[in-house]
Amino acid sequence: MTTGKPAVCSAAVSRCRRGKDADTSDFRHMQICPTAANAAGYFSLPCVKGGGTAYAVTEGLSHYYFQNNPGSPYQGCLRCGGTFKRQKPLLNHLVSRRFSKDHNKKGTGKIIKMKNTKKSKADTKIRPVPMFSIIIFALTAVCGACHIMFYKSAAFADAFNQSIGRAVRFALSKISGIFPFSVMEYLLFASPVLIVCLCVIVARTSRRGGRYAVRCVTGVLSLAALVYCLFAADFAPGYRGTSLADKLSLTDRQVSAEELYQTTLLVIDEVNSAAQKVDFPVKGSSTMPYDNYGELSRELCDAYGTVCDEYSFIDRYSSGVKPLVISKYMTYTHISGIYGFFTGDANINTNFPDYICVYTAAHEMAHQRGISREDEANFTAFLVCRASSDPYIRYSGLLNMYEYLSDALYKASPELYTDAASRLCIQAKAELRAYSLFFDKYRDNKAADVSDSLNNSYLESQGTAGTASYGMVVDLAVAYYLD
Repeated sequence: MTTGKPAVCSAAVSRCRRGKDADTSDFRHMQICPTAANAAGYFSLPCVKGGGTAYAVTEGLSHYYFQNNPGSPYQGCLRCGGTFKRQKPLLNHLVSRRFSKDHNKKGTGKIIKMKNTKKSKADTKIRPVPMFSIIIFALTAVCGACHIMFYKSAAFADAFNQSIGRAVRFALSKISGIFPFSVMEYLLFASPVLIVCLCVIVARTSRRGGRYAVRCVTGVLSLAALVYCLFAADFAPGYRGTSLADKLSLTDRQVSAEELYQTTLLVIDEVNSAAQKVDFPVKGSSTMPYDNYGELSRELCDAYGTVCDEYSFIDRYSSGVKPLVISKYMTYTHISGIYGFFTGDANINTNFPDYICVYTAAHEMAHQRGISREDEANFTAFLVCRASSDPYIRYSGLLNMYEYLSDALYKASPELYTDAASRLCIQAKAELRAYSLFFDKYRDNKAADVSDSLNNSYLESQGTAGTASYGMVVDLAVAYYLD
């Protein structure tokens, strides 16, 4: 507040330095005698910018000081000490000062908060839907139309998957690859806090009016729409494109027990050969000879390069796998790895034995390269591991394939299974025995049941056989070896 000693003047209004009278529209540099103006019934406001004063009835009083008057309908600015008319717009940061009769004494006024009842020009200019939301919603409509086309045409799904989808996957993997941790995992960790923050922001912003509430709601919806766009561009076309069997020119047929037995024997011979070059130092379990998962990723990328030379439909680029912080607890869900389609992370559960971690890493990297179906990702991982020059990667891929084949063979013919299993080398048998003992702790629990049910529902919604599709890799393996 400014009081000062009033000056005596015979005129209520003097000329403006810019040559305009006090009754014109530009009051920012008027000079008015406080005493004469008050006597004439005017309220005068000294200008902060120019040193002059202006009438209290003007529209440009954003930063003026009010000359003390009892019962004044003006509001003081908390930012700069200036005042505004109570009816002025944009008064969210203002308070009203009601003066007592002894208004010249400092601190006698009571400060109370005032509510803004008029919309400002800035408010009327705010879009009810943000521009970025409009863009995302338009993109969602395009992605939705493409998603429908995936169902109609496998050729269109293939073309999309190997062009736009490939570019999206590459960009996501490179962006998330900047971080040494799993971006997907940390986003999931932070999601409860983010949801609470969004709710608070929406609630607080909604108090400013319906226009702001609409902006907040559409902003939140646009984030959900963006996740769908990433799914439609990154992962969805792989579920509706041409099957891997057709791409590899493999015969799609009903597998007999004898064919399954012959394939299992071929894989056993390769397992026994690869096991001779692997170390088994810990209670029958093998250990991978890599210092970290970055070295494993580089070895797998080299193997993928070899496979890509033969099959061009697989994306060729360098990427890596991320170990999950919650691996130990995630084991209760029986999930050994997961691909984050909205971040591009290939994540692995490092609590599992090493030979499973290696094969899982190759599996998730297959998802990262446009192979969406689980049986096809399993078989691609097998091809990559088998093509690797690294003995341990080769051993891991072959032993995992043996497990799939032996499980199917046992269901088809227990006698043939017994004969085939007896041919497996001692090292591989010890590896499987150690894994069985490890898994006993996690075998039966509610978390696994819930996880399996959710995963099965998701996979069925994408047109696959659900969790049973993991084991369908057997059909591809039989056709690959016998054709």
